[in-house]
Amino acid sequence: MSYGLDALFEERLEVFPAEPSSVLHSEGSAEAVIKALIKERDDAQAREKDHVNTIEQLQRRIYSKIAPDADLPAEIVSRIHRLETECYNLRKENAAIKENLTAAESENTMLCDTIAELKQKTKGANKKTKHAKEVTVKVEEKAKDAMSDKQRHLASERKMRKECKDAKAALSKQEKISADLRAELEVERSGTPHLRDTEGPRSDFTTLIVPLEFRIRRLDHMKTLNRLRLRQNYFINMAAQWHEDWMAKERKHDDDNEEKISGEYDEEIDGEYDEEEIDEEDDEDDKLYGGMVEAGDIMSNILPLHASTYTTRPTSYSASATSSQTSSTATIRPQTQTQIQHQAQFAIARSQSLAMSGNPSSGPGLRYPSNKKSIYDRNLNRSKNAELSRAAFAYLFIEMIAYAQKGAKDVGDLEQKLNQQGYPIGLRLLDLLLSRSSNPLASIRPTRILPLLQFIAQQVYRHLFGRPADALERSGTDAGQYMIFDNEPLVNHYISLPKELSSLNCAAFVAGVIEGVCDGAGFPTEGVTAHSVGEQEDGKEGKGMWPGKTVFLIKFKPEVLEREEILGRGGG
Repeated sequence: MSYGLDALFEERLEVFPAEPSSVLHSEGSAEAVIKALIKERDDAQAREKDHVNTIEQLQRRIYSKIAPDADLPAEIVSRIHRLETECYNLRKENAAIKENLTAAESENTMLCDTIAELKQKTKGANKKTKHAKEVTVKVEEKAKDAMSDKQRHLASERKMRKECKDAKAALSKQEKISADLRAELEVERSGTPHLRDTEGPRSDFTTLIVPLEFRIRRLDHMKTLNRLRLRQNYFINMAAQWHEDWMAKERKHDDDNEEKISGEYDEEIDGEYDEEEIDEEDDEDDKLYGGMVEAGDIMSNILPLHASTYTTRPTSYSASATSSQTSSTATIRPQTQTQIQHQAQFAIARSQSLAMSGNPSSGPGLRYPSNKKSIYDRNLNRSKNAELSRAAFAYLFIEMIAYAQKGAKDVGDLEQKLNQQGYPIGLRLLDLLLSRSSNPLASIRPTRILPLLQFIAQQVYRHLFGRPADALERSGTDAGQYMIFDNEPLVNHYISLPKELSSLNCAAFVAGVIEGVCDGAGFPTEGVTAHSVGEQEDGKEGKGMWPGKTVFLIKFKPEVLEREEILGRGGG
């Protein structure tokens, strides 16, 4: 009978679980470690059960055989003792396995707690990350809005710089044109002979201008001008014929000295024109024209010229003038440089000889009074005491209202027409007041809303009505609306309104002036309107102290407010 004791003497491999501390406590491998520990626990429990069953079987076998067979061989007894020792070792091993199992369970509990804590932290981190993403999105939106605003402002600044550059270019061009015109005007007023290029630089012909002045009676100037108009073409043809004859003689003879040329031409001109009969019907015209025809035609500055000559710009003349200035023009052939020099020297010598002779009719083109000052030397600024007649203003303004009333459909249309009449005055008044200012700082165009309105309420009002506006306020409901108060508008003093036009406020004309100043300064408005706001006396229904009080409501456009905000942030 075999007891199967050979299995007890076989050497077994002890399985020890891996140390829990050697497992990495990371969030990703924690669950895998827990599963491995649970599996090891199950294996240890299964081995424990197997060991218990084996021990029980061995005990049953030992105790069942020892009793009947008390006298056993020493080898069997030694084996039994060995089995007991082995059983003791197995129990000890079982206890160690239980301890390992307990440690594994505690480690499992710790890992579960750690995982729960990590999950809680992860949840909080996720919440913070979500909040950070929301904040980042908001910051990005703000950054995009700021970038778009900056790009829009940069585009607006580029546009403004371009407009400023174009305006400066146009201004320089106008200044150049003005300088050229001023130079031409100085030459025209100088009273000296000169050339006027009317046919272009490639033409072989040009026009010679020889101004001439002579004294006449004040009462005879109209009769003289009428007679000169009839003789215009005659003098032109006579001057052209004289020039052709003189050039023919010049081509035949060599150039003489300047004195000889001057003497010959004086004798030639005097002799030729003394023998010419100007007007057979009027002896007084013969005396008048005899001293005038030395330089040919004398009427280009006063009369329209022939179609073949240069047409000058119309000039005004006064009935109270003490002298008449005319000039002769003739289309001539090109001359050599020597001939032109001789002509100029002849004209200079002639003018010097006339000046030395004391002839008062041969002075310069511009007459000067005894104090050596002309009308051009007067100050453009009128004195403070120089005021216009209110009666004349009232008459003119009533005629303006009557003119606007002809095509007006209702009161609103009439006020709109008055506004349109005042608008161009405001456009020109801005540049006029700025250019006349003696203070360099005050001549700078306003760039902000408040300085512009103060300029209107002070300088513009003082220039127009001799006093500043009564008040300047800003609307409390709309940031783009401003109000200028006038307790007693001058334009309403001499106006009596019928019953059907009782709501008419003629101060719409002044509103047009204000709108023109704003637009001219670069502050476009949606409209400037005049409203009657006669104050009520306390506790009474009648009119107050200022029954004609008017408020001018100014509403600027959104781009003006946007520019004002940008300048306000930049401290401009």
